[in-house]
Amino acid sequence: MKKKIEINKKGRIITKMKPKLTRFLYQFSEVKHSLIYSILKKTSFNECLFWTSEFYCSGYLKSLWKLIWKIYYDFYAIINPKLEKFIIKMKEKWDKKQKIVYILHIVKNFYYIEEISVIVFLIRMGLETQKVKTKSYRGRPPHWLQTTDKKYKDLLLAIHKKDYKNISYYLRRFRKSESDLYKIILKYYESSPKIYNSDYSDKIHILIDTMFHLSLDDDKINKRNIFLQADKEELKYVKETNNIEGIKLYKVLKERRKFAIRSEIGCFELGRYDSNYPKINEIQWYHWEYFAYQTPIWKVRFDKYKIKINNEELKIEFEDEDEYEEFNEKYYYEPDEQSKEVQERSIGDIPEISINDWVNNIFKDDEFFRLEDKNKYTY
Repeated sequence: MKKKIEINKKGRIITKMKPKLTRFLYQFSEVKHSLIYSILKKTSFNECLFWTSEFYCSGYLKSLWKLIWKIYYDFYAIINPKLEKFIIKMKEKWDKKQKIVYILHIVKNFYYIEEISVIVFLIRMGLETQKVKTKSYRGRPPHWLQTTDKKYKDLLLAIHKKDYKNISYYLRRFRKSESDLYKIILKYYESSPKIYNSDYSDKIHILIDTMFHLSLDDDKINKRNIFLQADKEELKYVKETNNIEGIKLYKVLKERRKFAIRSEIGCFELGRYDSNYPKINEIQWYHWEYFAYQTPIWKVRFDKYKIKINNEELKIEFEDEDEYEEFNEKYYYEPDEQSKEVQERSIGDIPEISINDWVNNIFKDDEFFRLEDKNKYTY
């Protein structure tokens, strides 16, 4: 069942979610949003490589591919439609060999492509949050609406007037009529159907991309068909980052936590904001095994032994003391004994901000999101 997005009064996304960790004991949700931010803000490509590796090597493979498609349709697709074929090609190669290099090629193109836009992301957020229409369209409808099914007329008027909040509202109402929506949008733009070959399951997301792609003037669409690939030095960096051979266990986090979680992601659903669970520092110090058990790579490690899950005390209990000692000798990174600097890379403060703050930070020059019109787009 798809999680519902809620926005609090401060404009931050809120949901109830159980925190889960990554291989180097960052919080999963914070790695995900740090990756998105570092790609869009173009902080450094090494940071993008690091977060991608952390995601991938933790075993979140399906989640990573889903995130790649979500990033593409949220920020790249309307201006860079040919990138879709490249992503599909890399996915086909990954399906055969499952090597991280194919994902890194995609991330490199995300990072270095300058032409991005936030409008699809904003409309998608509005699908969950825009529960009332902002205005009604009165008067005689234009002649081009005469042959349109009456129930879709206000949606087309919202598209025509670039009334983005109302677009979200009406798409929310008709989201179960994807096929009909696709046909009327193509008719409005007098366009022929586009064939989508991606395995991304959120078809309404793709439909929103189609709508705004068709609204662009032809000279604003990136028609390049040559794409970048991660080079030897970048692949070497990833290999070295992922290698812990020869490093003493208590030094693994010091040596391999290369980057700190981004402090600018406080508008998103982060486990640290859920009061149903311990504070993030307490998870690191006293409950890391329990929350790491949800991580694919850590689950494999724990399941080698006879254990019990104590949901009341949020602990993993070993039935055999010798097995507990063996586990610690192989995998105990001593997160509670690290220096403050190392600990802060995973538990540092993330101030709560609104989605609008996040968008202003990254997309203030986007033609769909001008600062002087920001109230038009606030969710």
